[in-house]
Amino acid sequence: KKLLAILLAAVMLLALAACGDEPQSVLTMYTFMDTAPELVDTSWSFIGGCVDGKMMTEDEVAAALSQLDDYYMFYFNDESTVTLYEGADTATTGTYSAANETTVKIEVGGVTYAAVFAEGENGPIMVALLNSTGTNALIFEMVVEG
Repeated sequence: KKLLAILLAAVMLLALAACGDEPQSVLTMYTFMDTAPELVDTSWSFIGGCVDGKMMTEDEVAAALSQLDDYYMFYFNDESTVTLYEGADTATTGTYSAANETTVKIEVGGVTYAAVFAEGENGPIMVALLNSTGTNALIFEMVVEG
């Protein structure tokens, strides 16, 4: 009986721990804009992300950026081309197009993102989704000059 009680307690603890580790989705963290903003000639700088349902910590963001010369940014060149800057030496050009009123499809470097937009603390943010559940996404903040 004692062994059964210990096993039951262990299973209950594991179940409680699993509840606390539910994957997070960026889709439930923001109120998204009804329409995507005008993107031509705008820059968006990496500020965080969600990896396998876990939001990146400030330290994880800083560590990721330190590998990229503190520079990871999308720049929308014109009506259809985008450049992803990954550090000082890597600039990959790709394409983008409206998927619908709220979502922009970005294809760059062999990766396809579904970008949606929300109002952040410091202005617009772009959430570049890597899957439909929102558990894998990169978050970028619009760079405002001035």
